[in-house]
Amino acid sequence: MIPAQHRRWADWLFKPFIYWLLKRDFGRLRVVGDVPKVPEDMPIILVPNHATWWDGFFVYLLNNQLFKRKFYIMMLAEQLTKYWFFRMLGAFGFSQQSRPDIVAAMKYSLEILRQKPSPLVIIFPQGALLPFNTRPLGFKSGVEWLASQAGSPVCILPLAMRCEYLGERKADVYFLFGEPMFHSRTSPLSIKNLEQYSTTLLDDLEARIVRRESGEILLGQADKSSPTTLQP
Repeated sequence: MIPAQHRRWADWLFKPFIYWLLKRDFGRLRVVGDVPKVPEDMPIILVPNHATWWDGFFVYLLNNQLFKRKFYIMMLAEQLTKYWFFRMLGAFGFSQQSRPDIVAAMKYSLEILRQKPSPLVIIFPQGALLPFNTRPLGFKSGVEWLASQAGSPVCILPLAMRCEYLGERKADVYFLFGEPMFHSRTSPLSIKNLEQYSTTLLDDLEARIVRRESGEILLGQADKSSPTTLQP
């Protein structure tokens, strides 16, 4: 298991580079729908679908623009070894072929969730890059285990992401947050229910794109239908 190694200088150095990459390769990055409000003293496990190599950059942007929390993201060890600098931004890695690695990554994630101030932890429950329209999504059970073992309230926040070319050279990136989900003894979090809800959320995002909802632009030039643009 490869732990994260946060470095303030790394964030200072890589943030402008990541924003430059996203501006270079995409048109607009926009949130459609509302951004849920989560108490600042409650850790968040952000649970996105995983359809592109860019997804880690996308959620890094979302945290910088919307949540502004200490950032952690779970990656496969082989990818983190290749892109080693992600460790200094909050990435930690494990091997899916090693049971001790998986156990260590779960225990490490619990330690992260108990940090103060409360962090944002990104886990891709599909465990692999899969096309947007893959059904079933094939969620792994790690998020359910973490929610049951955390010992204090944890917000599980579903997120749908999609890149779409709509008449321009560069694709726009769309984000749609789901309703926060919580685990309790009387209402335990079920990975089956989380997967079903995430599937509905992805279908909802697709419908919103078809309707050409503009949403709120996080990065990129404003268009005529969306006067609001947030810049870093």
